[in-house]
Amino acid sequence: MSKNAKHTSTGIVILSLMLVLFIDGMGQGLIFPILVKAFLYKGSYHFLAGNSDSWNTFVYGMVLGSFFIAWFFGSLFLGDFSDSIGRKKGIIICLAGSLIGFILSAIAFPMHSLSMLLIGRLIDGFTAGSQPIAQAAIIDIGSKKYKARNIGLILVAVSIGLVAGPIIGGFLSDSRLVSWFNLSTPFYFGAILSFINILLLFIIFRETRKATKKFQFKWSKIINVFTSAVKDKAVFYLLCSLFFVQLAWAMYFVYLPAYLANHFHQSGNAVAIFNALIGLGLATGLGISSITHILTKYFSAKWLVAIGYGVLPIGIVVYYIFPFLSILWISVLFIAAAAGFGYSVILSMFSNLVDSNRQGWIMGLSSSFIILAFTVASFSSGVLGAISQQIPLIIIICSGSIGCIFITLFRYRQVDN
Repeated sequence: MSKNAKHTSTGIVILSLMLVLFIDGMGQGLIFPILVKAFLYKGSYHFLAGNSDSWNTFVYGMVLGSFFIAWFFGSLFLGDFSDSIGRKKGIIICLAGSLIGFILSAIAFPMHSLSMLLIGRLIDGFTAGSQPIAQAAIIDIGSKKYKARNIGLILVAVSIGLVAGPIIGGFLSDSRLVSWFNLSTPFYFGAILSFINILLLFIIFRETRKATKKFQFKWSKIINVFTSAVKDKAVFYLLCSLFFVQLAWAMYFVYLPAYLANHFHQSGNAVAIFNALIGLGLATGLGISSITHILTKYFSAKWLVAIGYGVLPIGIVVYYIFPFLSILWISVLFIAAAAGFGYSVILSMFSNLVDSNRQGWIMGLSSSFIILAFTVASFSSGVLGAISQQIPLIIIICSGSIGCIFITLFRYRQVDN
């Protein structure tokens, strides 16, 4: 194969893997405007018609939480599973899970089946581990010369998915735009994309990493995730800080769409645009993180994290002082961009805590705590939001403030890799 042909082939493979990452990002944001229309917005089709607003808010949180709790358990096993069967098979299995999850979720709405919707979200969540496998594959097939560029492509693909997901979910479910659009249409769109992606990977993607070990399914791994963290005091302290700031961020990410619908009676499409702005803000923050090496000449990493995540509780306090809808819309880009920046910096702090031989362990550990924060936020926002619409906002302020204080008190340790 000529050099140009090989380069073209590699480019096509990278594009197919970027589609995997796009689907992952899209799947996280796709659901929000759909659930708002189904459970919370009375001006549109109501999935639980006849029930109280409190009960519908609770179910909204439960459906969101089902994805994240399944993602938590799946993330603990799918990495090892892909090591045992290879990255190509691992990605395809994850995409097949997304395909099944999308289809079950789509069928659930015309059947008025909450149980089928939950099963679909559980399957989609458990197999949401394709992102780290695809990221590793993109880095594998590229030369060291283009490693930085390929990592940038990873962030671009995920960011585009986060921005596009809520827009796709909001507008493909709007029958006013096209008569046959409904709440199932965005899920069918996701299923089609997943199916196309599976075909592309079957045809053009060659295995980049063969099986290295035999897979062993052990429930004890869940316990080991936490016990391994406790053994290293610096790691555990930073993980606790991460959990608090991510709990605040997750509560904002999960609850604000419901709050806009319940408190301000915003439409599903308005919520979709709000979620898209969150994705755009995150992408902006990740882009700003590329100059972190310059900023650390003037500020320590822990203060950059505290500043980034601290914008969120400050923004909610400002909203309490000036309780206008416009405040939430104006602040969303700033809050999301700051959180995206803080997220990238705190991950670098985790990376610097251990040597090169433990990078996989520390990244997996931090990811588990992030998913755990989203799981707690999803379930608790539904329960607490059903009691009072203000309680989740208070938790955002308290949890975000505690996390930022913890981070500023962190005694930083760096290991030379």
